[in-house]
Amino acid sequence: MGITRHAVRIHLSTRITPAGSTEWTVEFTVTEHGRESSFVTHHAAEAEARQLVQKLLADRLPGLTVEEVYLEELGAQPR
Repeated sequence: MGITRHAVRIHLSTRITPAGSTEWTVEFTVTEHGRESSFVTHHAAEAEARQLVQKLLADRLPGLTVEEVYLEELGAQPR
């Protein structure tokens, strides 16, 4: 039997680094065997961050809609 992990919360955000570049951050929480674990990943490229978000959304907890799971706050836009 395989391990079953489902995303229950996904948050995509951006910020400007001290060097002036845009950093994309994906914060997410998954549930596995009834326990929740939270993670944060940082990305230099928007495409990488959005690819992870799409994978997490595809693996969200059954019964939850995208709107219930996903939050996007883009405070700093890429130049």
